[in-house]
Amino acid sequence: MHYMHLNSNIKQYAINISELNIPNFDKFLALLNPNSKIICSVRDPISILKHNWGRDWTKITRNYPRDFDLTYDYRIYIKFLTHNAKTEIKVDFEELNNSVFILNFLLQYFNKEQIYYLDMNSIIPKMLLKPWIFLLENSALPHPCKKNNLFFKIQEFQGYIRYLFPITLYVNEKDIKNRFTINNPKIHDLEIDPLNSIAITLDKPRENEQINIIKLIINDDLSNDIALYIQKEDLEKLTNNAQLFTIVKEYLRDFLYEIKKINHKNQLMMMKEEEVLSIFNANKFLASKFLNIFKKEYRHLKQNRPDIINSWKYYQEFKKIF
Repeated sequence: MHYMHLNSNIKQYAINISELNIPNFDKFLALLNPNSKIICSVRDPISILKHNWGRDWTKITRNYPRDFDLTYDYRIYIKFLTHNAKTEIKVDFEELNNSVFILNFLLQYFNKEQIYYLDMNSIIPKMLLKPWIFLLENSALPHPCKKNNLFFKIQEFQGYIRYLFPITLYVNEKDIKNRFTINNPKIHDLEIDPLNSIAITLDKPRENEQINIIKLIINDDLSNDIALYIQKEDLEKLTNNAQLFTIVKEYLRDFLYEIKKINHKNQLMMMKEEEVLSIFNANKFLASKFLNIFKKEYRHLKQNRPDIINSWKYYQEFKKIF
């Protein structure tokens, strides 16, 4: 399917390559047009290691109910979102070479003159315009319409939200008297009734035919990273039931407030680049191994875009170790 897409007459297809540990991957790469235009995202490697070492990757198992109702204690979801500050740092070179530092390996399959390096620091909202204009002028990317402007405000790794969603709240009038609140956290073992309930899906913002009602619940930065999707006819049913609609808004507002609180707490607890540098300062042997990895990984980038490497604050600090 990827092969047909990339080599078809439809110009807006793209393939995202983010790891190498895939069966017959060399054969897959050999099928691709070596003269394809490549957008290669790069980032300060110390920030990459902060992300790789500083997160609790057991979260990807998603061990929690995907469906819930108004009686559900949403603090179970908040517990899932809570960062484990005692997460053990594991330096796995095989994993790093297969899923993190893969640029040097991939370059051998493509025409290097067709590569555009995109520094991740340049695609934060306030700095996005210049690289985006360049990409539009030099590729078949579609021009974004105004309704998609919010896409550029999304933070993909906002805590552990990406691993929690999507989850679906089933709203039913029968649950009103047993609804969960922080001040009244009763435990009710009630069965969800999807067929006779109104479904509201909590998800990351994306193209969706359903209506996003997040602004009816909250109106702050969190609304850039979370969407509440509902069918149009279900929204009409909900708004026509004033009592139920009020309770749903209160439940979701409280839930989202707890999500915002834990996201903020997580940001304070998660590893910082300075901690990665401290690890290397304390272990020069480990630092030298990574220096060799970085030199090999960014050889072509250094030759063609030294300005990007020179802009990496923490990498420059890392080099001062030697």
